[in-house]
Amino acid sequence: MTTQSFLMIPDSISDRILLFDPNNGSLVDDNFIDGSADTGLGIFATPLNAVQVDQEIWVSDQVADAIFRFTLNGQYLGVIDDQDSDGDTDGLDNIRGMEFINGLVYVANGGANNDAPGDGEVVVVFDTQGNNLGFFDTGDPYDIRAYNGELLISDINRDSDGGEDIDRYSINGVNSSFLGSFHESDGETGIDFPQQITLRESTGTVLISGFSRPGGVYEYDSDGNQINFLNAADGFANIVRAAYELGNGNVIWSGGDGVVVTDVATGTSTDIYTVNTLPFRPSARYIEPLIVLGKGDRDLSNAIFVGDQTLDQLLLTQDLNGDGDANDPLEVSVYFDATNRSGIADPTGNIFTILSARDGAVFYGDGDTDSVYRLFDRNQDGDALDTKEASVWFSADNANGLPLLTPNGLAQGQDGAIYIVEADTRSTPNGDFVYRTQDLNGDGDANDAGESTIWLDLKALNPNSSAFEITFIDDVAYIIDSVGIDTNVIYRAEDKDGSGTVEANEATVLIDETSVPVDFALASDGNSLFTLELLDFAGPQSIFRIDDGASVTTTEVWNSTALPDGFELFAAFSIDVGLNGELAITSNGGDASEDNVFQLIDLNGDGDYFDEGETVPYLSRLLTSNVPERPRAVAYAQNPSNVVSEPVFLSLDETVTLDGTRFSDEDIVQFDGFRFTPLFDGSDVGLTAASIDAIDIISANEILLSFGNKVNITGLGQVDDSDIVKFKATSLGETTAGTFEMVLDGSDVGLTTGSEDIDALTRLSDGSLLVSTAGKARVPGVTAEGEDILRFSPTTLGNETSGTWTEYVDGSDVSLSGSKENITALSTHSADDLLLSTNADFNVPNLSGANEDIFVFQPSTLGSDTAGSFDRSLFFDGDQFGLRSNAIAAIDDRIG
Repeated sequence: MTTQSFLMIPDSISDRILLFDPNNGSLVDDNFIDGSADTGLGIFATPLNAVQVDQEIWVSDQVADAIFRFTLNGQYLGVIDDQDSDGDTDGLDNIRGMEFINGLVYVANGGANNDAPGDGEVVVVFDTQGNNLGFFDTGDPYDIRAYNGELLISDINRDSDGGEDIDRYSINGVNSSFLGSFHESDGETGIDFPQQITLRESTGTVLISGFSRPGGVYEYDSDGNQINFLNAADGFANIVRAAYELGNGNVIWSGGDGVVVTDVATGTSTDIYTVNTLPFRPSARYIEPLIVLGKGDRDLSNAIFVGDQTLDQLLLTQDLNGDGDANDPLEVSVYFDATNRSGIADPTGNIFTILSARDGAVFYGDGDTDSVYRLFDRNQDGDALDTKEASVWFSADNANGLPLLTPNGLAQGQDGAIYIVEADTRSTPNGDFVYRTQDLNGDGDANDAGESTIWLDLKALNPNSSAFEITFIDDVAYIIDSVGIDTNVIYRAEDKDGSGTVEANEATVLIDETSVPVDFALASDGNSLFTLELLDFAGPQSIFRIDDGASVTTTEVWNSTALPDGFELFAAFSIDVGLNGELAITSNGGDASEDNVFQLIDLNGDGDYFDEGETVPYLSRLLTSNVPERPRAVAYAQNPSNVVSEPVFLSLDETVTLDGTRFSDEDIVQFDGFRFTPLFDGSDVGLTAASIDAIDIISANEILLSFGNKVNITGLGQVDDSDIVKFKATSLGETTAGTFEMVLDGSDVGLTTGSEDIDALTRLSDGSLLVSTAGKARVPGVTAEGEDILRFSPTTLGNETSGTWTEYVDGSDVSLSGSKENITALSTHSADDLLLSTNADFNVPNLSGANEDIFVFQPSTLGSDTAGSFDRSLFFDGDQFGLRSNAIAAIDDRIG
């Protein structure tokens, strides 16, 4: 999925919305939305502010007295709340800036006409459907910005006390109330005619544009103190309407002369879209980000999961616009919470630990329910809220009777098992273990008999144990333990004798808190450990890298003195390491400046994160005003390795119930990546005694079939297991109807023995057929085994079949051999790739699996000297979707 990001700036002279690059400020599209009367929609009069509202763009027009709605690609949708159909928004006059926060749109209204409420100088609130919810009274508002958990509203009223200032209001919809002044100005020595308010994300400060002399952009800290004054090119600064920090650190300005970009280091300004570059004088207005998510599977590279203890949510955060943070529209979403449709009540009340497993499943431990949950985004919509996407992985109700009082830590071992740190927080006799858990029966949990064991008894190491996180380097586990009243330690544990448990003599203290901070947080990059100090009121909070070798070495790689101005670090509960060595840490505090997720990036490769620009406020409530509130757990996401994003069609070798429907071996099942539904019900067309073992869906109403046994079919008589028939459907699905015709009579072309049963089939674009047989096949010109694929090029088809055979794939050339790796299902995939399934467990280079799995072979040469490679991940992991030891008898991945 490709994500595009832009900056939107209206030009109220040409009546267009322009798009600019958010990183360098270059012009991308000077006609993204044409609302002009001459060439466009003819709706704009003075477009002022274009704001992204979820999956729409709303544009406020100051003179048209309307808020216009558009899709994210600029298609016109209509006018917000125009109940009398007169082309404007009811009850608004002289509309200025807007802000979208917490599902509500706040609109600055400056005029008393058109039935505007109150004295006209108000903020009107709309929901995302465009319904007017009411208003609250303000000064003369010109712009609105959520900041530091509040609303900042610029007041341009010269006639009242406190005019030309910036006021603070609570964020409470129509009940928002005045909290005090953010910054007072006399309009002469300070800001005059304050227009757009934007946030400088690198510093957590506020940029406010002053339109009148002394014009320019004023920068304020979180307390409203002026800390800087930015001036653009001569003549431009006195008509500034907006300024926005670009991804490269420079500032893009808009105003009555157009748009310029200023290099803040040199002060050099560059005309981008101005009176100096255009045949007319533009009038550029407010600057807002736009993020457009592309279609297709969501790429979670560098995304971060965050568990929030106040919002009671597991959040998915991702830098979609490339500016290095997740503080922008659409960059934070709810991945899982109590609104889930899997029927799990209150599952996210206190998320202590998160693990993103290698297959893309997400595990987390919740301290309120004392359970570990497993999440999997099966339909790739960016959350795990849908039916059957969540399950209780492990709880105190497990069949092995193991206690689970507090799940403090999670890790995945080299063996793929999920390891859980269980802490005894209630002073009971049992507790403080590391459990090894795995799903052996494919039901999505590890609660069944034999699926969980005590891997390490921590109280055997120290009766005062109170452990937190666990991480692995190869087969060695490292566990951080606060050890009650004793000195905090990090244990090194390894099952050296392969017994399945770690005895007391197989665990040692790696290091304790006399050497480095040892609190809650521990992570590994596969080579080194990283530990984060929870609190340090006497000095900076530090991160140390720990290397376990012949001697243990420690290096301080970061501390809180490297924080950007305006951002604070309070309780630091969690740390994780990204794919490129970047670190993510949480700050769990009491106000917006302390509620942060920081990302640390070693830009210069010197092995630490102290240098300028290497500490990024990746997610800050100071900037978003609503998330995070109390972030505790953090984990880098991994992309699912076995998500099926397009339909897959299967036939199974035994009866199985999937998604509440019973499927038999004469049926074809459609799997859409989310649920199993019937495509072909064999019992409806007389195939109750048949067993389908090869299919190819050649059109929306035609299916090629071969069977694993002899079967009598109405109109055809007896059909052998070496034959191929075509089903021509008049209806498919739960009610299947149609007729059969013979396509290939196997006995006509040399398929006569029991081992020559066709058990895999697909058709190539030239009409030739690829087949694999149950065992050895001797056909004219070729001898093959069950792991091979033959190609039949027909001359005639039907009851008098003729044609030629050639070898297509020699399975033994590419590590497929023996009856276990007999190919039992086959389909073409993209280009020349083949989808395969085997009779039993298979083991090919870089991949292994079972008979309920589908994998991809990419041939480089075909025929008697076959060569190629196998994808490193499964195309379809049957275990993942409820199949276990349910052999796949036939597959197809497309219609036609």
